[in-house]
Amino acid sequence: MKLLANGKDNTKLNKSVKRFSRFDVYSLSLYPNKLICESATKECLSLCLKSAGMGVFPNVINGRQAKTIFFMKEKEKFLVQLKKEITNSIKRSAKRKRTAAFRLNMMSDVDWLSLGIPQAFPNAQFYDYTKVAGRCFRQLPANYHLTFSHSGENLEECKRILGLGLANIAVVFKDSLPKRWLGKKVIDGTTHDMRFLDPKGVIVGLVALGKAKKAGAESKFVVTHA
Repeated sequence: MKLLANGKDNTKLNKSVKRFSRFDVYSLSLYPNKLICESATKECLSLCLKSAGMGVFPNVINGRQAKTIFFMKEKEKFLVQLKKEITNSIKRSAKRKRTAAFRLNMMSDVDWLSLGIPQAFPNAQFYDYTKVAGRCFRQLPANYHLTFSHSGENLEECKRILGLGLANIAVVFKDSLPKRWLGKKVIDGTTHDMRFLDPKGVIVGLVALGKAKKAGAESKFVVTHA
């Protein structure tokens, strides 16, 4: 079972590779659940991007679930294989004179720092979104970037993290993006996925996809703006 996917297999990541040709992007898609997304709310799990794009096909769902079971039941073997694939990806990118960038939480929220993954590969770039506020208060390695995700139930944490300049905030909006939110500029986070290249102190605006597109005005996770 191969763990990492080439960025060309994902529409948004492919946009990133085309826009920033000095990078290659590799991703890991686990199937989200409460154990690997510890701060997920019931609503964000139900509206998760697991239902977007290829995520509606049974073979894709089964593949993601198999990786998740592998991670949860045989973590040591999983990490050995993941490190091997990361090493090979870095070598492949180096031959192309590109920097390898890794997003290991495409739909999960695993604490890869506690597992030592970014630290083991200082010459590669790692980045993630997280809903676990405490991770934004840690000293992060220079090659690891975090964006804090708004869940609808963590607004005060969003305000605090943004106010302290610890991380940018990713927010899913209904249909279109506002110019400002929480008093901060909203940038279009749909044009690429390289969050480590974003300016500091901004809201990363994302437009609802998959099941989230059908969320009503009462949704806390998908923000409706005037």
